[in-house]
Amino acid sequence: AEKPSGLLRLNLPRQVYPFYVAPLVASFTQKYPEITVELFFEDQTSDVVATGFDAGIRLSDILAKDVVAIKLFGPVRFVTVASPQYLDRMGRPQHPKDLLSHNCIRPRLGAGLYERWEFEHQGKEFQVQVKGSLILNDSLLMLDAAVDGAGIAYSTEDAIRDKVRSGKLEIVLDPFACTSTGFYLYYPRKSQVLPKLRAFIEHIKSENKYKSPQSSDK
Repeated sequence: AEKPSGLLRLNLPRQVYPFYVAPLVASFTQKYPEITVELFFEDQTSDVVATGFDAGIRLSDILAKDVVAIKLFGPVRFVTVASPQYLDRMGRPQHPKDLLSHNCIRPRLGAGLYERWEFEHQGKEFQVQVKGSLILNDSLLMLDAAVDGAGIAYSTEDAIRDKVRSGKLEIVLDPFACTSTGFYLYYPRKSQVLPKLRAFIEHIKSENKYKSPQSSDK
């Protein structure tokens, strides 16, 4: 078989890199020194082949149809957070509908805003359309803005864990936290799987990032 080499280009949300992907990429580049990994960060859904990438990483909920999706990790909880100073000043919401009277930091995903935040209660999912005076297209800077007291942010629980432990952020509405099945590596079903991508897929398996190989049409 052809020895894996060359440039492996991956498209992924910035927020997911430090907490999930960085250790995987580090061990992969040590194992395959002839493969160079390029990471391009964006939160919006991307047509990875049309934009020159070998694969992407996204939540299962937003994956396009007709892709092969290999689970990396999950489930993932999404929580709302703010600085204690902001909450002391503006009050702590008790129900997601209370967000309507709060300043919410909204992320831009390409041409659109993610302003219909998702929640769960007693097994039922629902959304609340939020408003706010700050919009950012960088999920990590969005958390920094929350630390600075700019408002309430919506984030994966892992991304804010250290800031919560240090007292910089406080989780609110935790009983209503929404859960996703997790993040997946994906590529078009009709796309040719080159040795460099196949090596990365096999590395995911060897690192036990998921229980069993699987593909999805989600």
